[in-house]
Amino acid sequence: MTCIHCGYEGPKTSFRYLYNVRLEESAANRECPKCFGWVMVDERTGEISRLGKDVHYRPLGWVG
Repeated sequence: MTCIHCGYEGPKTSFRYLYNVRLEESAANRECPKCFGWVMVDERTGEISRLGKDVHYRPLGWVG
């Protein structure tokens, strides 16, 4: 899996699972371990969505 924000590449398990976008769909948000950006991925196919690629979420209190 590759982060669309910083380019980090690693196994899907290294990206922290956050939540499914909708309960009945396989799209889920995962957090990059390097830049903490959110990446939307289809859990069934492994395809990374480019939706919201300009939005870079960071946890509260993050400094950098």
